[in-house]
Amino acid sequence: MRNKRFTFVVLLLICLAQFVFFESFFAVFSWLFFFFVGRKIIQISFKSHPEYINLYLFSFLIISFIGLTIHLDNLRNFNTYFGFAGDDYSFFTKISDVYKNGIFPVTGLYEYVVSIFYAIFQTIKLSPVTLIDILPINWVLTGLTVVLIKHLQNLIFKKSVPDFIIISAVLLNFDFSDSSSRLYRDIFVIFLSVISIIYLVKNQKKQFFFFTFLTGLVRGANGVFLLLFYGLMKLRQKVNSKIKILSFSILIVVSGIVLLQKTDIIMYLTAANRIKNFSSSLSNFSNSLGYITFRDKKILDETFNKSKFLGNNIKSGGILATGTRLFAMALFPLTIHSPYGNHKIDTYLSLKENFNGPFYYQAIKMIFILNWIFILPYILIGFFSLWKDFNIINSTILLFYLIVLPAITFISGQPRHTMILVVMNSLIASLGYHIIHSGKKRALHKILIFGTFIFIIGWNILRHTFLT
Repeated sequence: MRNKRFTFVVLLLICLAQFVFFESFFAVFSWLFFFFVGRKIIQISFKSHPEYINLYLFSFLIISFIGLTIHLDNLRNFNTYFGFAGDDYSFFTKISDVYKNGIFPVTGLYEYVVSIFYAIFQTIKLSPVTLIDILPINWVLTGLTVVLIKHLQNLIFKKSVPDFIIISAVLLNFDFSDSSSRLYRDIFVIFLSVISIIYLVKNQKKQFFFFTFLTGLVRGANGVFLLLFYGLMKLRQKVNSKIKILSFSILIVVSGIVLLQKTDIIMYLTAANRIKNFSSSLSNFSNSLGYITFRDKKILDETFNKSKFLGNNIKSGGILATGTRLFAMALFPLTIHSPYGNHKIDTYLSLKENFNGPFYYQAIKMIFILNWIFILPYILIGFFSLWKDFNIINSTILLFYLIVLPAITFISGQPRHTMILVVMNSLIASLGYHIIHSGKKRALHKILIFGTFIFIIGWNILRHTFLT
């Protein structure tokens, strides 16, 4: 207990020290406000699980430290809080537009929710609200989501794992923490998604469909993923054969590949009709609820490109290259970079410049990469156990993973869209932990630790020596 309190105090002081560089007292107020709001939510929602409070506190402080480090790097190197990719700039602009102009045609549910706090803060703050003022909204959602993942794990496996397993599988995953610490909608999507799955596991279908609907309003693809999870669970309840279930999953993946390889004219016409019908019949609904409306040229261009995406992968590097892309998406990133040195970056202003850093966030990314040595063996052992112990929930997780990973890899290609699979990783790692600590697979666990270590070190030697 003393060690936990000491670690908590150290993290708290480090975060407060980081705020000094931003020179914003209001940002500290916002951070503390959301910190205590999240703590209160945990106390009220999980009265029978007081141990969740510590997990929330550490999760909030860890993601705060990561987020503050990222934005300090941005401030020093770009003279702005916003990242070089510009996605957070886009979200912030939409949020401020909602506050200034009300309904905004290309704004989603996430922006409307955040704009409520933006409006409140702008009312009580003398100067304009900044990115740092509203970022703690995402950080409190991250802390709450980690607790929900822990609760989901307890519901599924009927026994708990140490907090460090959840933290390692979730918060020390680059895709999850990088997206959660920035002003992206992804953490809100995952927060709602985990709530949906919890209700599904508890067989509360009305609540499941309600939160699935909300998830879809934030990002439609994740709403579809949740419906897929539900469909796979129902299918598994009716079909016991491993071969039939696996064949069905392969059929889904292959069908998706075939559809992506259809002629561009068919894809073009399909998209055009969908846009025409969707926009005409749901335009008022979209404006009132904040559902993203489609812009014809953009979606047609994206559809045209995505219909060729997988084909280009196979033509350029063959099946091996396609499989490598799947592997890389699941384990991104693996390459360690120094915080110092020359960094060539395309900013959201389309400026190609060289920044000498230092980028201290690279040091944190190094921790993310080395964390694979610890957590990947648990995931691998748990993953193979999903197939061996093919019960309803295990088979659903396995099939969901096998379908969604190719879908994200070959349709969106965005690493941050894999956050739903990070949730699955945490569940699979928990299963692996239970197996290892029951006395089974301990020798295999040690071999996998050593193998993962050799792989990561070997890859980085190869990458920096021959592939620079």
